[in-house]
Amino acid sequence: MPTQTERREQTIARLLDATIASLDEAGYAGTSTAAVCARAGVSQGALFRHFPSRRAVLAAAAAEVARRQGEAFTRRVRGPVTSQAELRSVLAELVTLGASPENRTWHELMLAARTDDALRAELQPATEAYHRVLMSGAAALYAGFDLDPVRLRALLRVVISVVDGLAIAIPLTHTAEDVAAAVDQLAALMWPVLQE
Repeated sequence: MPTQTERREQTIARLLDATIASLDEAGYAGTSTAAVCARAGVSQGALFRHFPSRRAVLAAAAAEVARRQGEAFTRRVRGPVTSQAELRSVLAELVTLGASPENRTWHELMLAARTDDALRAELQPATEAYHRVLMSGAAALYAGFDLDPVRLRALLRVVISVVDGLAIAIPLTHTAEDVAAAVDQLAALMWPVLQE
């Protein structure tokens, strides 16, 4: 029989999973506390015992997404990169991660936070944690190159922007061939920069 602490953790996990799924499928506007509770199979009272507001459960879901994506990035993307072919493989993995339900959830929250100062403030810790993981992973990927931290950060921002753009476009307009061609082109553009 689970302890009270285990039941609490299970309820929170169900609420976060339900929030992530709702954000992915119904978007920010369609992710109400009632919708989350229905998906999680818990009452709204249970949600509000663990989270003081809708914004708080959204921020907790963002932190969970950042944790999951960070783990997936660390597990699936290994470095250091030593060839353009390896770079292309890493970029393809990043596009796959970028197109995941978790990352679509991240995009939903980031777009909502663009015009919601309070949500942006709630998401800030998760955003900073996520970027730390990405920067650490990027440093490991490009460890064999003489990149100063400012240039590494700029390069990572370019990669994230391309990956995010592809992730948003994939279900709408891009075929698998389009994505593969974009990844090939990005690797071809980046490789000479890494060699400098």
